[in-house]
Amino acid sequence: MEWKKVSLDISPEERKISLGNLYEEIDIDEKKSVEKPPHTGNIFGLRSSLNYYIVGNKGDKMWSVVDSFGEVYMKFTIFYSPDRIYSRQVTMENFMEMASRMPHVHHGLFIYQIHENGSTMLVRKDMVPRSLYSVEREGYSLWIDPFSSLKLTNEEAIQLTGEILDALAGKRKFGFFPTRARHLEAISKLGPRKRSIRMSLLKREAKSKMAPGICDGINGRGSKLIRKLNTMEIIRQAGAKEKREIFPNINNGIGTLGWIRKNMDVSFEPNARNDETHTNGISGKFTIKQEDQECIVHYMIAHLGSRAEALCSLFAMQCNQYGQRVDVDRIAGMTRVHPGRVGDYDLCVKPILNELGMPVTDSENAWICFVRGNTAVMLKSENMKISVLPLAEIIDKALKKNIESYETPEVVR
Repeated sequence: MEWKKVSLDISPEERKISLGNLYEEIDIDEKKSVEKPPHTGNIFGLRSSLNYYIVGNKGDKMWSVVDSFGEVYMKFTIFYSPDRIYSRQVTMENFMEMASRMPHVHHGLFIYQIHENGSTMLVRKDMVPRSLYSVEREGYSLWIDPFSSLKLTNEEAIQLTGEILDALAGKRKFGFFPTRARHLEAISKLGPRKRSIRMSLLKREAKSKMAPGICDGINGRGSKLIRKLNTMEIIRQAGAKEKREIFPNINNGIGTLGWIRKNMDVSFEPNARNDETHTNGISGKFTIKQEDQECIVHYMIAHLGSRAEALCSLFAMQCNQYGQRVDVDRIAGMTRVHPGRVGDYDLCVKPILNELGMPVTDSENAWICFVRGNTAVMLKSENMKISVLPLAEIIDKALKKNIESYETPEVVR
């Protein structure tokens, strides 16, 4: 591949007025070959630390950054040369082509800045940049379509482009998900309206696969309990990290009727109108035998579209009294928040005292509600001497294993 020397159709004086020293020209041999980027063809399917995926064509074609629903958050073109001047010139040619369509955006308003990660960035000097125009390092230049990256904060764009440059230069190891990326790339080409319709259909399908009564069980008095326990901040934090709901939940099917019958050697009776088609949520009763006694454990699981929704459902489940009148103040008084027994966030109860004022063994494990990922689970024993922790651990282990499998890259390089 040979690149021609880039030149601007303006005089040096005009260039100085409009661009300052952004554009550099040197005398070069126009026949000199420019090396093909050694890693450029390998960034397809890269997942950034911000959970965006890189999709697009190899070489110097346009690439896209998409989220886990296929929505585009940035488009960029890669230029490479052993001499940074060459790649900067081609990048600036793209910038000037964009600027020629919007003459009000330049005229000395842009400068190069050196970031602490080693990248040289083209930014507006008269404002905190909302988006980057180009980033360069190690002979690579990324020309960023400024209209494609408006959904990213400046910090996100800097972090994202820094990781792309590291991957291009082979600076550190990244996880790649090419199969998933191909699927997301296809979705990204549907357009906003078709993607929105697809999202609505997936959401409707997810709800249809929840057994009757589950929505009531996860939308009860949870908000009041959240206020009583002063735990709204954990839900706000979860909501702030999520850009959208994701359907279907990757743990769809785990902990539901077909899975229980196949994976758990415990007697289980689903509630009315709960069956194996309800792969997004069910409720029912386990029967545990202990010391020649049978004990009923009320159970509910809901695979939801976001972690914030799962956490809200967790508190609603804690208020679930399987048909009895709910006293939220009483439940708040007996709840322990996140004791760390199971899941990545959980609730249990404070120890029950016997007539002598001594804690009843395992009483704090008689009720356990927990969240793993975007899934909420409830297990409540009618006998406060019976621990439901072993059941919770079986279900949580399966949820955790499935999430770890989903998060495991196809390739690391």
